[in-house]
Formats: sequence, structure tokens, C-alpha cells
Amino acid sequence: MTLSDTTIIKKTSFCTVCFKIEYSSEYIISWHNDAISNVSSKPFPLINGELLTVLDTLESYVVLYQNCGQKAKCVVLLPLYKHSPEMIFENVIGYDTLNKVLLFISNEYDGKTINVTLFNLVTEEKEDYQLPKPCSAVNPIECIDDIKYREGLVTISYYGNENSTIHVKEIRLSNEKKDF
Repeated sequence: MTLSDTTIIKKTSFCTVCFKIEYSSEYIISWHNDAISNVSSKPFPLINGELLTVLDTLESYVVLYQNCGQKAKCVVLLPLYKHSPEMIFENVIGYDTLNKVLLFISNEYDGKTINVTLFNLVTEEKEDYQLPKPCSAVNPIECIDDIKYREGLVTISYYGNENSTIHVKEIRLSNEKKDF
């Protein structure tokens, strides 16, 4: 048997996730339960010979992650809705299992502001925030010092450009959907 003949199955509280290794360097993800059956829209690469790992399970998503360099993680959300494609997030700097929020950094970086997006998995809303005057690192992830989570609050500490001063950005959270 070769690696390309392998399917790895992970059972979660809301569905079963299958990783079908198609070639020795990539795999397809499928996920199903009594109500849905979905397959990833593209293959995923095996990074350092590893698959994505189940990080969390919610009623609406299965959260998978993998280290993708430095401090960043790659996160894949598998929606538990019929015919819904996976959602892929790169440059993820944090996932809060208490508040169910995902933080990631935009690929657009001008050296003056770090653009952080918060995706709330409960409300399914995205909010953009700016971290002004970051350190002079080429990769903005290197400016992030620490992220702390409390109920209803995310605090990001990051290095500023003045003598490595630590700046703090607090983000208040709401898990209620906004009416438009």
C-alpha cells in the first residue's frame, strides 16, 4: 500500500472529517453528517508530511489548522451547511476557543499599519482593525508580541516603531448578529 491509498478519518461532535491522500504530497478533505456531505474545492498540500488538525468544532463549522511558518497558522473552516465550500485563512495570528473568533493579518502591508481582521464564527461577521506605527519588520507577524483572550475581549500587544515600545489594541466582542 502506498501513501496515496490512505484515507484518515476524524470524528467530531457534529460531523466526520475524511482526509483522502491522493498523491504523496496532497490530499482532499470531505466532511459529512446526517444532513450534509461536502468535499473540498481543491487539494491541500501535505506540509512537512502533516495534515491539517482539528482545532475546534462548532454547530456551524469544523475548525482545522496547521502551522504555515513563523508565528502564522493556516486555518480552514469546514461549514456544516449543504453545498458550502471550505473557507481558507492564511496569516492567522490567533483563534479564541472561548469567544469563537479568528484573527488574521492582511497580505497588504505598507510598513505603517498592520491590518488585522477579526472573523466571528458565531455571528459570521468580519471586522477590520488597524494597528498603527508597528515595528520595522518585513513580515508584520513579527511585530505581534502577544494576544490575550477574555470573555468578550481580545487584547493584541505589538511592538511599535519607537524604541520597541509595546502598543496595545483592545477589541470588544459581541456574539449577537447585527440587523441590517
